[in-house]
Amino acid sequence: MCPYNETFLIPHLKGLSSDQIIQLLKYMYYLFLKCSHNVEINLLGTQIPSFTQIIDWVSLLLDAHFTSVVMWPEAKKMLIKLQRLVRSQMKVYSELNKIEGYLTELQELKMGNRQCADYSIEVFELY
Repeated sequence: MCPYNETFLIPHLKGLSSDQIIQLLKYMYYLFLKCSHNVEINLLGTQIPSFTQIIDWVSLLLDAHFTSVVMWPEAKKMLIKLQRLVRSQMKVYSELNKIEGYLTELQELKMGNRQCADYSIEVFELY
């Protein structure tokens, strides 16, 4: 996806109808699901946006229409679904961060063992 500027996008997003906002939220949810299940799809040669890009777009939509979105029952349902999905992804990333720490620790231990092989200790007893 191309870079964008929030300042220029929000006024245009404010011009969207409630149906268009709901459709965009549904599409963002769909993309989020595809990313979270690590499924690659090809939409006429385009790439799936990253989690960060999807979250940025959802944030922009909410910034542009927050006061009205919370009043739409269908939009509320989509936001609840998105919230659940984001929470589950946060748990996954939290666990991955823990694993990364363990792997780093193991790698440091492995590197430490290599350094031990580079020298030797000899004990001389004098008496």
